[in-house]
Amino acid sequence: MYQAKIPTVIGDLYVKADETAIKDISFLNELEETQKNSVISQFEEELAQYLNGKRKSFDVAFDFNKAGTAFQRKVWEYSLSIPYGSTITYQELAQNIGHPKAFRAVGGALSKNPVMILVPCHRILGKNGKLTGYAGPDEKGLWMKEQLINLERENVKND
Repeated sequence: MYQAKIPTVIGDLYVKADETAIKDISFLNELEETQKNSVISQFEEELAQYLNGKRKSFDVAFDFNKAGTAFQRKVWEYSLSIPYGSTITYQELAQNIGHPKAFRAVGGALSKNPVMILVPCHRILGKNGKLTGYAGPDEKGLWMKEQLINLERENVKND
């Protein structure tokens, strides 16, 4: 397993990958040693482009198929379909995957997203569009989520 710390304007990201795909992205430092590979280098380059408004989707391979439950993977898969610059609520996502009363479970699934940003869980909001929950630590996580949403909305406006 390869891993690296990637400093960004929204905070440090800690990335793990194998020879073929990104496996984990976190704001929490779980790295003992840094060893990049081409997959992490590609992600780092694409992330810089994304954060600079030059990229709206990622080409780097990622894999969450061995992570989470079937329900969690269903939530993560659906999250991939939410367009850049758009948001939906946890309740809308729950309805769209056929579990209309499972909006809390959707939130729980999103909090376990192993490849945040690549699977854009930041695009899902609370009731009435309220900013809630993100994988970062406490208020910093909400700040990061807000930054990503604002970045995307601003870039959509400028297109």
